[in-house]
Amino acid sequence: MAKGDWTKFYSDAIKQECAYDKKSGWLFTRDGVKYSPAELALLVRSGNDCPVQIHIIKKMFEGIVVDAPAAIPGRENLKFGES
Repeated sequence: MAKGDWTKFYSDAIKQECAYDKKSGWLFTRDGVKYSPAELALLVRSGNDCPVQIHIIKKMFEGIVVDAPAAIPGRENLKFGES
């Protein structure tokens, strides 16, 4: 891939270097975690950078970031911190 297709930057939120592939929309972190375009869009819509806690959990479980209320049927009004 051509050098101009990437943007490299340091994330203060997760305290490490990241590389963003402009063509595919994927973000790669120094510690090997990958964020898809859909995950990045969700984080942007939530109004904040990726909190370090989300990053650590994503790395530990090799999971994906999802919109919790949309992922749990019948829980459309779920707010963080509620059960």
